[in-house]
Amino acid sequence: MGNGRLTIPRIFKFYRKTSIVFWSLYAITAVAVMALLFYLRIRTAILTPPSPEHETLSNMELAQLQSGDIILIQGILGSADIIMNICGEPVPLSHSGIIVEQEDMLFVIHTINNTLSGIDGMQIHPIEAFIERARERSLIIVRPQWKNTLQCEKTLEYVTLKLTAGVPFDNSFNFKSEETLYCTELIARALDFSDFWHSERDCSFIKSIFAFNNFLNPVYFTPVISHHPRFIAN
Repeated sequence: MGNGRLTIPRIFKFYRKTSIVFWSLYAITAVAVMALLFYLRIRTAILTPPSPEHETLSNMELAQLQSGDIILIQGILGSADIIMNICGEPVPLSHSGIIVEQEDMLFVIHTINNTLSGIDGMQIHPIEAFIERARERSLIIVRPQWKNTLQCEKTLEYVTLKLTAGVPFDNSFNFKSEETLYCTELIARALDFSDFWHSERDCSFIKSIFAFNNFLNPVYFTPVISHHPRFIAN
């Protein structure tokens, strides 16, 4: 009888411990599955283009472009909507790059997160490939009002150096460091490097992000082409 009375509590104690472990593992598994499903849903929303339509440039428009011109777009992926909602700018934009001419061909140097392209950080693409990732009627191209040709050359030198160095994308959007760079930061830094302006002093930031609309300021930039309904190129 004594041994029986001792055995039963031990059985219940063992059962209770086993139950706690089981339900704890069940809860952890359930949370992990829910988190995975949520991640996949968000990732799908971010990486799915809202429309198959994309930007194009005519031969006449391409002929107007020069090295050093800045190209601004709304990306075709859902991530572009997140960026535009965060920034909330009068002219909604989500990505930017700088145009360079090489052997009579136009390219765009830019930087992008690897989740959107499979390649992290600094990249160069033919302009036709770049604008295939832009929503229809979202493209703007502006030209810095260079004080001299050296400013343009130094700006291009900066972005080329960062491209060659393979600088990673700045996922923390930290404008205080050049070890990583996001798209508008790359161009702002390049213009700083050429003594075109002083971006931290003269320009606006939105939640610490260097604003796209800084590149639409008529004090510094001349519109070349605009397909964007909220920005008219005279």
